[in-house]
Amino acid sequence: MKTKIYNKGQMSFFPLYLTTIGNRCKQSRIKRINGYERHQIFLVSSGSGVLNIQGQQYIINKNDLFYIAAHIPHEYYGVDDFFETTYISFCGDGFEKIQQYYELGVFGVYKNKNSGSFKSTVENLHEIVDTIHETSTLCALTFSAVISYFDEACKKGYSPIEKVYNYLEENYSKMITLEDVLTVYPYSKTKLCCDFKKKYKITIFEMLTRIRLSHARNMINSNPHIKLKSIALSCGFNDISYFCKMYKRLYNCSPKSEINLSENFGDT
Repeated sequence: MKTKIYNKGQMSFFPLYLTTIGNRCKQSRIKRINGYERHQIFLVSSGSGVLNIQGQQYIINKNDLFYIAAHIPHEYYGVDDFFETTYISFCGDGFEKIQQYYELGVFGVYKNKNSGSFKSTVENLHEIVDTIHETSTLCALTFSAVISYFDEACKKGYSPIEKVYNYLEENYSKMITLEDVLTVYPYSKTKLCCDFKKKYKITIFEMLTRIRLSHARNMINSNPHIKLKSIALSCGFNDISYFCKMYKRLYNCSPKSEINLSENFGDT
């Protein structure tokens, strides 16, 4: 867990302030009879657990999302040895309007959502949070993470083809075949390819490449000293030359040049 502390004068300008962030933290039993002083949003990274809140009990499993507003009594704990959470806690007057916009209660449990985007956002933020010296930058990143979380959590549902996109987003680091994708799409391979291209205007594997390259670019921006091989392998590319070729085709520059650019900005 990483913690941010602000002086009193910093807390009056921005809508949200990050207070703690954790990435894949082994979760001990937590029981707060008076709640926690900050708002919290969670992703279950692995294992299974239980959330007790407002007289109700919820089983929470890997990839489930749950949220708890400040000062709401609660308890959560793992039911196996693998229970880990990825989370952000935050404060700020701006959250009241966010609650109104998304029609949030004092807590929420969200299943069958695409947790990949929030997972990637928190991983990147967790890695660079100690290097961010401007409060404005940190607050902007926190606001973006919270909004993306509730955009996903409060989405009513997905069409079958949207579930395919979610599958690509969550599994981009792995080798994926059409047979793998058909595990989340209840129709034929032909219909899968046709429906996907009709909705997104590109093929499944073109989309998968774009997703991989987007994550690669985020890795470069968050860690200017990272190695090309590490980026490629982490984002599902076994061939570094192919990775560089596709990166340049999409972004009109090589990944190496962007790494060098990030390093130069980091030295200023």
